[in-house]
Amino acid sequence: YLIETESRNIIKKTGINTRAKKEAELINKEFFQDMKKYYYWYKTEFKKNKILQKWVLKENYIENGIIPNQFNFNLNFINVYSGEPVESWILGKFAKNLKEEYLKYGIKASLTSTEKRKDADFNHYIIYCHCDVETANEKDIIMITHIDKFKKIELLEKLMNKVRLGICMSKDQMEKLINYGFDKNKLCYINPPHDNVIPAKKIVIGIASRVYTDGRKKEWYLNNLADVIDPRYFKFKIMGANWEPQVEYLRQKDFEVEYYDNFNYEIYTQKFFADMDYYLYMGTDEGQMGFVDAQSAGVKTIVTAQGFHLDSDCPITHPFMTYEELEKIFLNLQQEKMNIVDAMHDWTWKNYALKHLQIMEYLKTGKIIENDFKDGLNSLLTNINSKPLFDKKAKEDYIEYLNIPTVNRKIDYDYSQNCKYKDKKQINILQKIFSVRNETNNTIKRKLITIFGIKIAIKVKKGVE
Repeated sequence: YLIETESRNIIKKTGINTRAKKEAELINKEFFQDMKKYYYWYKTEFKKNKILQKWVLKENYIENGIIPNQFNFNLNFINVYSGEPVESWILGKFAKNLKEEYLKYGIKASLTSTEKRKDADFNHYIIYCHCDVETANEKDIIMITHIDKFKKIELLEKLMNKVRLGICMSKDQMEKLINYGFDKNKLCYINPPHDNVIPAKKIVIGIASRVYTDGRKKEWYLNNLADVIDPRYFKFKIMGANWEPQVEYLRQKDFEVEYYDNFNYEIYTQKFFADMDYYLYMGTDEGQMGFVDAQSAGVKTIVTAQGFHLDSDCPITHPFMTYEELEKIFLNLQQEKMNIVDAMHDWTWKNYALKHLQIMEYLKTGKIIENDFKDGLNSLLTNINSKPLFDKKAKEDYIEYLNIPTVNRKIDYDYSQNCKYKDKKQINILQKIFSVRNETNNTIKRKLITIFGIKIAIKVKKGVE
């Protein structure tokens, strides 16, 4: 990233004939020399004043799965434990991506689904329930999520007595567990990442009118807007004659435009408003019928505050009278969209892995790597350095949440079959308990099984009857 961006800046100053390798050396000799230890130049091209360059990992490092340790971690080997095939579902994706990212940071990593690695610095379990209570130890780190039943609490309590650390997926879950009674010094949280491949949904702006030679529709407002707003966040749908100059200008500015140069009643009534976010009208000639149709279709409006626009029982969403007011409305909408998109800008797989590595480095060496993340290592240090957290009301709310039953609690019976409850007599008793459809008995059996556990439920089975 450094080489790419800075090289482009140099090209602007020195011309496109400068060789990419020489430019990179000029930018950062130390970084370039480190890169040359592990990479070689594959291809360098110049196209439209931009560098197209590619570093390729040298074969001996590809074979060993090693990439330069740019952060100087003292971690030798991490085993990622999936517990399920990596292509099967989301947990497998987490495991696969984490292993790949660990390698990119220069940490040797493996991926297993059947057994832990004794030679690893840490065995990183992608989900806590795949960690065996009997063999759990100080080298195990478990991810904690979906703790929504007492059975899971019971399993987690056993595991947390043995493993080194539990990493929740949210601050909320972490605090719930601490309030419940778990050791705050063995809990932290890391927010989940995303693939960063889904483009932002654009704000769809609709216009339905024709342009007149006297300028009554103030069509030039669109040209002005195109110069100040970002095409990544807006799309225009226009129906009506004589908008060609504005459509062409918008497209030149990289805006997506869906244009119908004549009124089509079927498209207008069936499709035009379907995906529209805002209806726009810029004229001041007492009002426009598209405003009426937009509100009847439940579409928000950006229209001039005049004429019958003011008579609707539903106020104009964003009223304006001058271009300056209109521009401010669009820039505010753009900022709202950017705030949503930017909220996830650092929730990447790269950062997700880095947060784990910073935590593991601290657990192994005590080294604190300064960072700007609110989760990860900083959440662990906050817990360690803070006073014990206990909120009685929060604990009561969490217990009430844990008491909410799934449908007929069928899952508890299935769970008992899939785990260690192999005694046919016990299974038969459970079947009888779950077969009861009486409302009162449903309440009793739910409390018995979800709060007190299966064994006690069996013991008091006669009392239930």
